[in-house]
Amino acid sequence: KGNRLSESALVAAEKIAAIGSASWGSVYPKSDFTKAWQKVLFLQFHDSLAGTSLVEHSQTAREGYGFALETAHQASVMAIQKLEWQIAAEDPDSQYLVVFNPHAWAVEENIEYDFNWGTMHKGSRVEDENGNTLPHQWTGGSTETGSRKKLIVRAKIPAMGYRQIRLHDGDAGMAPAQIKAEENRLENEFYRLSFSSDGTLSIFDKERGKEVFAGGQNGCKALVIDDPSDTWSHDIKTFDKVIGHFERADIKILENGPVRA
Repeated sequence: KGNRLSESALVAAEKIAAIGSASWGSVYPKSDFTKAWQKVLFLQFHDSLAGTSLVEHSQTAREGYGFALETAHQASVMAIQKLEWQIAAEDPDSQYLVVFNPHAWAVEENIEYDFNWGTMHKGSRVEDENGNTLPHQWTGGSTETGSRKKLIVRAKIPAMGYRQIRLHDGDAGMAPAQIKAEENRLENEFYRLSFSSDGTLSIFDKERGKEVFAGGQNGCKALVIDDPSDTWSHDIKTFDKVIGHFERADIKILENGPVRA
């Protein structure tokens, strides 16, 4: 996991920093990237990468991936901050967020960020830099303090480009949600998921008009498998002995909004 996260973060950071150095005058930290990549590549030794190394080396690997991730994240943040300073944020009563897409294709994603948005506001309206209304909802912040809440907003972000998101007082002005959660069911425009009390679930494909699992049977049940083997599972050909499964699942709706349920 550390290897994959580091690779992904470094590739994204290099793209953002390269575009930034050419387009808005940010610094490209070549030597920092070189050291981070050398660390990641060194840790791709097969026992290290597979997690089948000594305990002491596992700690070394975690520290190495931490170094690579910190390098990547700092490079991304510094480049995007340089961009952010050059984008006008003209309303002092609004809060602004800049989101950058490092992919070579446009994406439509849920963007999450914590804001202080207290009870003094009548409502909340979210727009992009062109004044287009974006669907959004609120959920609990990553930290419970004061009026801190997490904003979830659905936005389209251009390829290798940015979107400025503006949060201010006003009517949300959103279309009816296609996402909903009720009792033991989750549903959007593509799928309907039903959860049973024994932990199994069924998936109905709305585009094809049929159950995903053969015969409409529930699937994806969490099982406990008997595994007495060592770290490498020497001489083990199959894990076929079920010794338990999850029962009496409690179902609780945590969120139910136009963007996520």
